[in-house]
Amino acid sequence: MPVLLMAMLVFSFTEKGKRLPATDMTDIESAFNAIEDNTEPPLFPGCEKVNEMEKADCSHKKLYEYVANNLKYPEELKTRKIEGKVFVKFVITNNGLVAQASIQKSLHPAADKAALDLVNGMNDKVGKWTPGTKEGRPVTTDMVLPISFVLNAKPESNSKDNSNSSAEAGSNSNANGEVYSFVDEMPRFPGCEDTDSSIINICAVDKMYNYIEGNIFYPKQDRENGKEGIVMAKFIVQTDGSISNARIVRGVTPSMDAEVLRMINNMNNMPQHWTPGKKDGKPVAVEFTLPVFFAF
Repeated sequence: MPVLLMAMLVFSFTEKGKRLPATDMTDIESAFNAIEDNTEPPLFPGCEKVNEMEKADCSHKKLYEYVANNLKYPEELKTRKIEGKVFVKFVITNNGLVAQASIQKSLHPAADKAALDLVNGMNDKVGKWTPGTKEGRPVTTDMVLPISFVLNAKPESNSKDNSNSSAEAGSNSNANGEVYSFVDEMPRFPGCEDTDSSIINICAVDKMYNYIEGNIFYPKQDRENGKEGIVMAKFIVQTDGSISNARIVRGVTPSMDAEVLRMINNMNNMPQHWTPGKKDGKPVAVEFTLPVFFAF
């Protein structure tokens, strides 16, 4: 799993703690949502000639860049200081076109429209994707892209527009430059230090999946009351690999929110800390957004 996706993972859990394929966003294996195990994912335009081992990373990076460069923060949302996330579902057809875009999770009519315009505009602005394949044949592939609308907490001195809208990976840094959400080398979950570099990110994400599945529990009262939903959390991986500043940015129920925070904070009790992210070869603090989907 490419490192860019690490910041955009959506974990889904059934009552028994299994991931639900319909929301397994191994990120922007994320926007690559609901892709079957034996299906090769689509590739964003411009990655056709990249080395085979680097194609997935290239695809995720270019999709992130497309979102960052083309998504506009609606004035109505900025005026009313509305922040949040829109989930857009769409398909990449077997001939590489984007089609059937729809809102899977809404934020606000203006945000929903901006997100749909962004996705629908891919055909004209970037051209055809390389379609996904199954058993060597092109197939139509379902995708889900989470798009964040976030207002900067502190204005930049020379900035005329202090709002930021992006794919889940986020902007390069916050206003004070100390905490990043996308860097040269993203932090990695521990346990894969001796793994070959070509698959170390895939290994790290698998380890993180296993940790979450083994350490999060569906609150009994929510399960009995039929409560479902996506808890959106953020946390920072510090330069020493420890976890800090875990917080809920969009909750479902108090008990679900508390369970997600407990699970994240418990990472500091693991035998090993995360491998910290790096920028220009130096360890830096990196913020992650982690959506956790509770469903029966």
